Amino acid sequence: MRLFPAIQFATSHNLGLREYCLGIVQRRSYARLHTGCHSRENEWAPVREFADFPWVPVVDGDFLVESAQTSLRQGNFKHTQLLAGSNRDESIYFIVYQLPHIFPVQDFFTKKDFVPDRHTWLKAISDLLPRQMIKSQLALAAILHEYEPANLPVRAHDWMDSMEKMLGDYHFTCNVNEMALAHTKHGGDTYYYYFTHRATAQTWPEWMGVLHGYEINFIFGEPYNKKFNYTAEEQELSSRFMRYWANFARTGDPNKNEDGTYTPDVWPKYNAQSMEYMNLTVESAYPNSRRTGHGPRRKHCAFWKAYLPNLMAAVGEFGIMLKSSLEFARFIPFHFVTIFSAEVGDPFLLWKQQMDKWQNEYITDWQYHFEQYKKYQTYRHSDDSCGAP
Repeated sequence: MRLFPAIQFATSHNLGLREYCLGIVQRRSYARLHTGCHSRENEWAPVREFADFPWVPVVDGDFLVESAQTSLRQGNFKHTQLLAGSNRDESIYFIVYQLPHIFPVQDFFTKKDFVPDRHTWLKAISDLLPRQMIKSQLALAAILHEYEPANLPVRAHDWMDSMEKMLGDYHFTCNVNEMALAHTKHGGDTYYYYFTHRATAQTWPEWMGVLHGYEINFIFGEPYNKKFNYTAEEQELSSRFMRYWANFARTGDPNKNEDGTYTPDVWPKYNAQSMEYMNLTVESAYPNSRRTGHGPRRKHCAFWKAYLPNLMAAVGEFGIMLKSSLEFARFIPFHFVTIFSAEVGDPFLLWKQQMDKWQNEYITDWQYHFEQYKKYQTYRHSDDSCGAP
């Protein structure tokens, strides 16, 4: 049975290879078949950065004329209603795949303290953060200062949660916030949810929390399927999900019911002044509980979207002045960059940010991926022959 995908692959790519591959099967040369006909799998080996994807939209000047960030900033998108949101523990689902040496799958349900100390925490985030941040001592020091657990004693759970929130904020939550704020800035009605309930029927271990994508179970009513043994409270939460989503699909307003009435639990519009979101969780159904919050993660997102880019741009200009040890650098930028930003003005700082991005991100990425392209050319030739000499 394990040979079937390889035969399928060879057959679908070149019908003339079918007899060759079947001949290998008849000679029981599985290793050769698997290596030759399935070599494309090797291109997906974890050689890229965390949450990096090889095939993404490219600004070509014809079909895509500008970056998504530029479109959001300038309002070059359809001005319509938007329903968006994020989950409490967005990144852990992806982290465990990226760091199998720290999160061995055989220990998932027998262990929970995978990041027991600062040394493991530093090793993990050095494998997860983008290269241009890792190679800048000042940027890295600022990130550590922002996310290192502050309360003593620091428990193993604190190290894990800090790492998860660091990557979750950077890759998921803060980008959703940015998109939602751009929509509301340019006149689109925007509704933001924050999903913080861990389902009783969750298949992943408890220490992973409220994972990316698992609100979908509630949107499609899975808690009403009796074989999963959800609670009555979770069924009520699922009903809220389905009512809001159906209303939004029909009217563009999650509060407006099919008969023209409105839901008793009003979902407020999201805006820059309050950043008020709907907290979708079982606990928010309890008497006197708050069903809305503000943000989410507003302070940390200001760090990623405003403070850190300004810092990295400023360092590009005054790097010689700020070269020092990692520990000392941790205390410099917070006052220095505020003064620097006020003196040089926004246009110059924007130019510096763009130049820094070109030097430290685009060129670095290009060099890295070009090396990977050269390294993996051998797989293209292997595919052409399906393992034939």
